[in-house]
Amino acid sequence: FGGYTFTYATWNAGTSTWSADQTKVVANSTNPNNIFNYFSLETDAAVTAEPASADWDLIFTKFTTDYPMGGTTTKYQVTGALHHPDVKVAKNVEPGGVMNTANLTFASAINTIGYDWKTFTGSTYTIDGSKAYYVKQANGTVYRVVFTSFVGSSTGVITFNYQDVTNALGTVSFEDKIAFGIYPNPSLDKKINLIYDSKENMDANSKVSIYSMTGAKVFETAIETAQGFYNRELDLSALGTGIYILNLESGSSTITKKVILK
Repeated sequence: FGGYTFTYATWNAGTSTWSADQTKVVANSTNPNNIFNYFSLETDAAVTAEPASADWDLIFTKFTTDYPMGGTTTKYQVTGALHHPDVKVAKNVEPGGVMNTANLTFASAINTIGYDWKTFTGSTYTIDGSKAYYVKQANGTVYRVVFTSFVGSSTGVITFNYQDVTNALGTVSFEDKIAFGIYPNPSLDKKINLIYDSKENMDANSKVSIYSMTGAKVFETAIETAQGFYNRELDLSALGTGIYILNLESGSSTITKKVILK
C-alpha cells in the first residue's frame, strides 16, 4: 500500500462537455512530515495543506458531531477544538476555577475538548469557567487550558488561558522508564512485533491501544507489566490498510507511535 490512485475529469460549462479522464497517484511519502496528503484539482498537483505534524497540538475549526436534539442526536456542524492524534486530553470540572488534578483521566479521541465548553443563549455565548482541559503532549508535557470567550460565527474568535502544569502533576516522561519499538513497520501482513524493555514494574493495568486517524479505538490488549524485556506479536489482520496511532499506556504515562498496515 504505497499510496492512492484516483481518476477525475473537469466540466466545461461553456461547451457542456467533460474533459478527458486524468489518473493520478499520490504516494504515502508525498508529505512525510504531515498526517495527511492533499491533491489540488486546481493546480493538478500534490500540495501541503496542513502544518508539520511536530508543529501543532490543537486545531480550532468546524466539524460534524452527534448533537443532542429533541431527545435524540443528529449530525450537526459545530465550532470547537480537535487535538493532534499524538496528544491526549483530560476534561475536568473545577468549581471556582481552582485546579484539581486528583482524578484526571486522559483520552485519545481527538474531539475530547470538542465544542461544549460554551453555550448559546439565543444572542450570545456563555463560557463555563469551571471546565478545564489538560493537554498532554507525546513528550509528557501537560498544559491546563481554560476557555474565556467565543465571539461566534461572525468572526470565529476563540480565547483561552493556558499554563504548563507538568511539574504540578509530577509527570515523568515514560521514555525514561521504557525502551519501546515496533517491527516491522510498515507491516505487509498486518502483524507487528511489540518490543519493549521496562526498567521497572509498570502499572498493573498497562495496555496497548490502537486508534484510527479519526480518533476511533480499533484495538486494545493488556500487556505484561513486570520489569524485563518483551517481544509480543500483535495480529492486526482485522484492521484495514492505512495509518494508525499506537499508544502504550501505563497509568498516566503514554508512548505514542505511528503504525502503517499494508
